[in-house]
Amino acid sequence: MGSVTVLPEHNMRKIVELSGGSLDKYNYYYKGGKLHVNDVTQEELNNGLSTYMDNLDLYLLQPLRDSRSEKMSRLANEYVEQFYPSYRRELFIALAEEARNNGLTNRTAYIDQLLTWIKTVVSAALLAEDAIDSCDTAEEIESISINTEVFSATDPEVTIRGAMAIED
Repeated sequence: MGSVTVLPEHNMRKIVELSGGSLDKYNYYYKGGKLHVNDVTQEELNNGLSTYMDNLDLYLLQPLRDSRSEKMSRLANEYVEQFYPSYRRELFIALAEEARNNGLTNRTAYIDQLLTWIKTVVSAALLAEDAIDSCDTAEEIESISINTEVFSATDPEVTIRGAMAIED
């Protein structure tokens, strides 16, 4: 059995794996600031930790970046979904295509307000993802967020009924 001192934000599973230990949940545990692994020697665990620490970007930061970026993307999607569920957005897309095909410029302009609004929410998520990609620490990565409240004030409140009522 080996044990090493590590901070709780580190990827314990990856350290165990790099040490050659089994990833069985009963084989290792974290307690008192130390990672304890039953089926490796102290030397193997030290070597695994050294490999891990030498490659923090690969083993800790990039997985955190990926996870946080995915969270930003889901947050933007869930936010838009609150106001305009996917089934309704599909109807808007169909109505917008019909309007463009039939030269209904006012209907197209009405629906385009919604599409523009959605793009602003998506743009905020993309900017957050760019910021996450430039972070060098776990704390910086976790600090990146999106303030969706600012988008509530700009919601164009476009409706299917409103779009269908516009015939020019």
